[in-house]
Amino acid sequence: MKNKILVTSFESLTAKSAGGIGHLGYKLAETLHRRGLLKEFVCSAKGKWTTSFPSSPVSFSSRYYLFALHKLEKILGIKVHQSRYLQELAYDWFCSFHLDPGVGVLVSTTPYLHHTFKKAAKMGVRIYLIPGNPEDNYIADLVREENQRYGISEDDAYTHSRRLAYYNKSLPLVHHIITYSALMEETYRRRGYDKKLIGVRGYLKPDFATSAQRVQGERFKVAFLAFTVLLKGLQYLLEAWKELQHLDMELHIGGPIDENVQQLIRKEYSDLKHVVYTGRVTDIPAFFADKDVYVLSSIIDGAPVTILEAMHCGVPVIVSDNCGTKDIVEEGTTGWIVPFRNHESIRDRILEAYHHRAETAEMGKRAQEKIDGYDMQVFTEELADIVAKGMPG
Repeated sequence: MKNKILVTSFESLTAKSAGGIGHLGYKLAETLHRRGLLKEFVCSAKGKWTTSFPSSPVSFSSRYYLFALHKLEKILGIKVHQSRYLQELAYDWFCSFHLDPGVGVLVSTTPYLHHTFKKAAKMGVRIYLIPGNPEDNYIADLVREENQRYGISEDDAYTHSRRLAYYNKSLPLVHHIITYSALMEETYRRRGYDKKLIGVRGYLKPDFATSAQRVQGERFKVAFLAFTVLLKGLQYLLEAWKELQHLDMELHIGGPIDENVQQLIRKEYSDLKHVVYTGRVTDIPAFFADKDVYVLSSIIDGAPVTILEAMHCGVPVIVSDNCGTKDIVEEGTTGWIVPFRNHESIRDRILEAYHHRAETAEMGKRAQEKIDGYDMQVFTEELADIVAKGMPG
């Protein structure tokens, strides 16, 4: 009897959850298990971590082939987006073996599963996709526009033709696409997936503890934190910084930066003053502890968790209107929403925060209260209700 739901996420387990959109898959699996509906939660790699519900790596060999691919990136000069595509293909292949006659519903947080989706469809399994990003073709178009604007010829994950083709033949096999922000829903609607869409509203609440004491230094500090690709819009923040660098403030940029953006920084912004590149950030509360405002100037972004992490740490945010997480920001109360690709608006909001530092700190407190008062379990219960309806009668 088909009485179980298989949840799969390309991300790997962490100590308490799973990375990125995998956090939502983890919470959904946990909820379905309590209802007696979960078969298992499948992820890229599990390591030493255990869960209170059935979970497994996509393959016993996943840690080894992931390690090997990362090595080949360095030895053979394989681009990161090419390596990711190979990882997704391997994940898809192994994921298909987790389907068995007891599975009635497949829930995935990744769309790059053509082999798995095809097998599920043949078995009569209902397929639900909960994407972590807006629609890929929409994203690819924006990346191409940015590439043309800055004279960049290199592909990235979203313009890589083979990966995009794999996405485009995978998505038609999906029965339902669950979108949890207005932006994400609109991008899939534009692509003609209206009949597949199920719209809900929610977000991924940060699951780490924050320091009770914030530190306010003499110098005003602006934060930017992301795995920075061109779509994160750092170039627009740096353009704004050209007109702010004479003031008594610092810009702290955290997280890895891809080669395309690094080249752009070297070419256009290498002489900017008071900019600190911190590299990979492992202690998020420590990074935000002394920051006055957080900026995420994304050209397009599905559900950037760093906005929520900053608010969770008591930092008000400046976010572009092409970020899905803008839904949680209350304009002028917990932060500001600015037009995307508009460095003047970013500049003006930073200046407003700078010249009204006490009021900005109060906004940070309200932002923290907003996030900490949110119950993500209500969101995951709603998702569980939706996918449970897809079970065979």
